[in-house]
Amino acid sequence: MPFTTLRLNEKHLHPNPRITFIKPLPSLTTTPLAKLFLQKIAAQCYPIMKAHSLSITTLEEFPPNREFWGRNFNGGEVIQLVLRRMPTRRWDDARAQFVSTSDLGENGVVVRGNRGRLDPHSTEFVAERDGQDEGWLGFKAVQAVMMHELAHCAEMNHAKAFWKVRNVYMEHLKVLWREG
Repeated sequence: MPFTTLRLNEKHLHPNPRITFIKPLPSLTTTPLAKLFLQKIAAQCYPIMKAHSLSITTLEEFPPNREFWGRNFNGGEVIQLVLRRMPTRRWDDARAQFVSTSDLGENGVVVRGNRGRLDPHSTEFVAERDGQDEGWLGFKAVQAVMMHELAHCAEMNHAKAFWKVRNVYMEHLKVLWREG
């Protein structure tokens, strides 16, 4: 992040001056909640970023997937975090496709749904699961992923040096958890 960034006419105080942009997934019913989640992550990691002279340009949400919970591009230019859980699905023989458990009635019959909603990368499907408590990953788990991604700003490869840096950041985070 360029430290010369000047924010004019801000409606709200930015949670972390070392993060330039915070971007949740757009067009979801819970986009404001996801933005608040990202802002809390940003605020919580500010002391760690300040102590270790770290900065990132963009912190953004990434849709749930089976590959990763976080990514870091170009040493902190963009950090993407997964905030939502993967949808729970099962195979429905009658429809010859996977269906969400939220689409199943009491006896396992499909009650509602369409193919677009059943795609795990579809924003409509994620929005359908937004209102459920199990739709979000735990806050501390996402914070731990953020520490992992911040460690990639110092050490890109998962070598011994990377894990040493990541463990230092995690110890700092655990101190913040204890302090409240």
